[in-house]
Amino acid sequence: MVRYLLCRGTLLTLCAASLVVCGLTPAVATEQPTASVQVDATQLVALIRYPAFFHNRTVIVQGTVKIVGGDTWLESSADARIRLLRLTGANDGKRIQVRGTFFDVGRLPANDPRLARFGLDAVVSGGGGRREWPRPGERLVVSVERAANYTPPSGQASIHAVVLDPERFQNEAVMVVGQFRGRNLVGDEPAAPGHDRWEFVLRNGTSSIWVVGRRPQGPDFNLDPAAPKDVGRWLRVSGVVRRQKDLVYLEADAIERGESEPETGPAERAGPLPALPPPEITFSLPIEDETDVSLKTVVRVQFSRVMNAESFVGKVQASYLGTGPAGAAPARDPDVGAIYMPKDQVLVISFTRPLERFRRVKIELLDGISTPDGSALKPWTLTFSTGGR
Repeated sequence: MVRYLLCRGTLLTLCAASLVVCGLTPAVATEQPTASVQVDATQLVALIRYPAFFHNRTVIVQGTVKIVGGDTWLESSADARIRLLRLTGANDGKRIQVRGTFFDVGRLPANDPRLARFGLDAVVSGGGGRREWPRPGERLVVSVERAANYTPPSGQASIHAVVLDPERFQNEAVMVVGQFRGRNLVGDEPAAPGHDRWEFVLRNGTSSIWVVGRRPQGPDFNLDPAAPKDVGRWLRVSGVVRRQKDLVYLEADAIERGESEPETGPAERAGPLPALPPPEITFSLPIEDETDVSLKTVVRVQFSRVMNAESFVGKVQASYLGTGPAGAAPARDPDVGAIYMPKDQVLVISFTRPLERFRRVKIELLDGISTPDGSALKPWTLTFSTGGR
């Protein structure tokens, strides 16, 4: 039997900024990105809070250089700190911006070629050259591609400026322009604020921010946050910058057409829909093949996009593999309860009774699970082994 509870809540969501680079250089030249590479400008605290989302993605972050024992770190005013690799010319205490590839090293296999390519060997070597492999979330780094001395932006507010220095704009009225991205339909943000049914993402270049508080409509437009056909429309949004703990968002008081939107007729607007990425599993806990898992464990599965909560009904199963310890009576498969939380794109799977000792457990997400726009998730399995308690 499977129980389902479809929940809605509030989760902190960080936004993005953009970068102009000059001055500082990486220690080793890296490949230049192609035009197809999406860059996610964000904040250090977002990388730490959502490492599965940003893992192996090109990011832009800014902060203050801190050199400790020969290692270079980037720190923010929010007490977040991430190690930088392949960077030279940065002085301790200098405020900089960097562009590079973010890695949660524990999510890479030990033989991954990216360890050498991006200089990650330095963070997985113990004494005498012995590798001490980290768990996911334990060792976060940015392999720097480009860097620049940072100067706070001046002039009119933008998505870039608001997210780059939220303290400067907190509780201030601003006006920003960007492209409508629906309720995170293109996966710009790692999570949703869960503020209201009309919340949507606004993106301009490498920067994105959630907009809450008003329905995206006006005298000559009416956009649907769940409709892929509306993605790409340019909007001008006026509102007040709000911040709650680590969350920065725009509480809108007016939404208009953006002047950057080209004037087209109905035939052009009815053209091809923008391509949306299929959903993927970005992280699970326990991880694949983990051993000595507690008999009272709760399984958490995180997705790259917001999922259709109803699509999980009848699609989550658990079973025991093998015969179990010698002499043990046959055990019936576990009964599970599945709770989907759109606020942080996580499915929480709990068991109605403790799992059996020293058993191999298999969790399956079956065919038919999808996003609100109908993009299907590939069937997925997770296996782990329980311990003695």
